[in-house]
Amino acid sequence: MSTVQGRGAEVRQYLKHFARIDSQKFALLLIEETLSDSDLGSLAQSLTFIHKCGLFPIVLHRDSLTWDHAGRVPVVSQLGLPAVARENLRILEAIESTGGRAKPLVGGVFTLRVEPSGEGDRGGLQGPLESLLAETCVENVNSVVRLGHLPVIAPLGISPGGRYGHLNPHMATLQLASVIQPHKVILINSRGGLERAGRVLSSINLMDEFPGLAASPEVTPEAKDKLSLISSILHSLPPTSSVAVTSAHGLVDELFTHIGSREGTLVRLGMRISIHRDFSRLDVGRLTVLLEKAFGKTLHEDYFTRLRTIPFRVYLTGDYRGCAILTYEGGVPYLCKFAVHPQSQGLGIADILWAHITRENRDLFWRSREDNGVNNWYFARADGAYRAGRWTVFWYGLQGFDLMQFYKDYSMNLPPTFHQKIEDTFS
Repeated sequence: MSTVQGRGAEVRQYLKHFARIDSQKFALLLIEETLSDSDLGSLAQSLTFIHKCGLFPIVLHRDSLTWDHAGRVPVVSQLGLPAVARENLRILEAIESTGGRAKPLVGGVFTLRVEPSGEGDRGGLQGPLESLLAETCVENVNSVVRLGHLPVIAPLGISPGGRYGHLNPHMATLQLASVIQPHKVILINSRGGLERAGRVLSSINLMDEFPGLAASPEVTPEAKDKLSLISSILHSLPPTSSVAVTSAHGLVDELFTHIGSREGTLVRLGMRISIHRDFSRLDVGRLTVLLEKAFGKTLHEDYFTRLRTIPFRVYLTGDYRGCAILTYEGGVPYLCKFAVHPQSQGLGIADILWAHITRENRDLFWRSREDNGVNNWYFARADGAYRAGRWTVFWYGLQGFDLMQFYKDYSMNLPPTFHQKIEDTFS
């Protein structure tokens, strides 16, 4: 099912976090394709595990039609409706066979404004889905959750004349997400995350990376379409929400581990990152406030004085909400400071920064006190670590073992930068 076994501390941390979210707002999950029996069985096991943790993801599945992104709504033919109902029942039975509890919602969620036309996937209504839907009734969804079951929703709308119409499942997901406002939207398929040049992108900071990905010849048209959909979803949700694209086997890892599913992509709306190699455009006063708020201690008065004398780079997010400061004295970048303002926790700033600095720096090392509360986050991302007294020296990159002694010697000889014990609090 996943690799969460042996990572109980991480699972408990995320369960504590998710427990603060309304049951109906935890996660909306779209099954993007008709999964094989093996993949569906794995997904059902994951959903049952999540359900038994007291969480209620809302499940929406697709039909057998081939869709573009225009919001087309063809009528369900006499043969079409049983096919949709059978797929809904297949998912339901898979969940219940693993000990979970689920209820079908084949109708009663989406109400069409007008009558669909055409048969099967021919003809049909054209236009934005919001202009075709009269109502998205989440009360039926909430009722199922209150009964302690997982809702399994078919992509169907009912017209004023009682006719069923197929809904583009991606557009239905966008509509449902805009009403429910979930913490997470998860797109499940058999392949996994979004790729660039054949390699899965582990995370995407949409605001910073979308233009480049949309223009890249290394990203497939299908992936670009999905990125546009994800952008629309995220712009309709709170800034703390995220969208994950993963395989049926990666769901639990995507939800409950720091590193996420290794075959999935986590997308956040994020924020732009600026890079500074000098102090000409840096507000030292605001940067000092950020560092002292994040670490909970007072910065040494000479910290920036020393920084001005050595090669450095400051990665700064948004309105001084987070930063990473790298120095380049020994030929390999040293992660001197990594901070997120306490009021900006939960926005994924640490992941955004990490993705950016590791994209630009193939090798990296840093130190952390042994009682630092974010060491689990560091261990999940580092390629190696070495304990030295009260410190742990971490490294990222292929040169780690060859340079381990240099990393240790350099880290242990650094002067203190705070007046008191450091307590990192970013997330």
